[in-house]
Amino acid sequence: MTLNNLRKIAAFTCVLLLITTSASAQGLKEERKQHTEIRNNSIQKIGDSIVIGFDVDVEKLTQNTKLMLTPVIYSELNSIELKNVVFAGFVKSIVDSRKGRGSAYVTNIRKRELIHYSTSIEFEEWMSSSSLRADVMVEAYGVEYKLSPILISNNMIPKPISRTNVEEEYKDKIEDNMQATFSFVQETPSSGAYFENSRDQGIVIDFKQGSDRIDTSYRDNKINLQKILDAVKLIESDPNIKLDRVTITGKASPEGSYAYNLKLAENRAKRLINNLDDIDSDRFQVNNIGEDWEGLRELVEESDMAYRDEVLDIIDNVPIHSGRQSKLMLLASGDPYRYMLNNYFEKLRSASFIQVFYTVAPNIAIETEQHIIELVDQKRYNYALELLETLEVNTSVYNLKGICYMMLDNIEDARTMFNHAIEGGSEHAKHNLEELKDREKSYRIGEM
Repeated sequence: MTLNNLRKIAAFTCVLLLITTSASAQGLKEERKQHTEIRNNSIQKIGDSIVIGFDVDVEKLTQNTKLMLTPVIYSELNSIELKNVVFAGFVKSIVDSRKGRGSAYVTNIRKRELIHYSTSIEFEEWMSSSSLRADVMVEAYGVEYKLSPILISNNMIPKPISRTNVEEEYKDKIEDNMQATFSFVQETPSSGAYFENSRDQGIVIDFKQGSDRIDTSYRDNKINLQKILDAVKLIESDPNIKLDRVTITGKASPEGSYAYNLKLAENRAKRLINNLDDIDSDRFQVNNIGEDWEGLRELVEESDMAYRDEVLDIIDNVPIHSGRQSKLMLLASGDPYRYMLNNYFEKLRSASFIQVFYTVAPNIAIETEQHIIELVDQKRYNYALELLETLEVNTSVYNLKGICYMMLDNIEDARTMFNHAIEGGSEHAKHNLEELKDREKSYRIGEM
């Protein structure tokens, strides 16, 4: 072969190599512009597993291109790669298949397509408040290029957001204020069970033996009658609450016949209602228990009296109409009965106990705030923020604003709102500020 021919071959080879290199470079340059989006992500903790799903929006690939997407769960100290998904042009998939590695590829991406990805992984504690990203690698014409990772979720399994139950807090505040003055006043129970036979939970009006007359000079009767009236007046003067019921439990001590004591207890309750004539009679509810054996049992059980256990056994196991009282009178020649008569029976002669119940009136601001909490649960953060602007600011409003801003990735405004709430004494905001700091760490790691 002549020197001239060799020169021609060499020149042709250089031109061919230049054309191929130029085409490869141009192809790689184009693939670096590859646009991939992740949509409709769903991340759930189900039992001991995390189930992850999302749609990958892939632009069309050239024949010689491969795109590999690898989801990664990561935190500040840990990370784990999930199964990847590979998209390939037709030629690239054939070439890799011949090399034994292209059988699982998603191929023929000739136009923009939406491909669904799903997987599950066993949950580990470090994954709480971890993040999820997708690492993206493009290979074209034998050259690999790493694209910027795609953030899928900045807080994959967030810690529970701490917030006030405004309705409960509102009611608790009213109850705390009321019971600080009147321990016998409380909100109407949802069960409707008004009666509680405990002297600690009510206020007592006492009667002398065998009498249904209210003696204001006897024991604490005068003071207690005034407390009942004052409590009712306080309720009626508060626009946030409404008087519901005044319950009276009529009682008598066990001495005498059962029928007589039952009637005596009823008359004592009626006399008390007549005495409290400033209160609407429709608001009274009477429970007549007659002989107060439960009260007697409570006093005996708390004592160290002689024959204590034998007395309790008779009260617990001998029915009233089967001679309970006579058995107590015969026990130990009547000494325990006389002791109770002198020390306990006087405490049982009462129209006791009296309790006052109220209901909480509707509050537009509280109802609006509760509606906003429901919007936050529905992830309608922008609408929640609009409604929050209509409310007078308080620690709960600041905290809710902080939550909305945090979930919208507005870190600075979230921090400002949480700090305002903390200044007002909100423990919920302290918890959420720590959660915000965890999110910031995830952002920084994701940007590395």
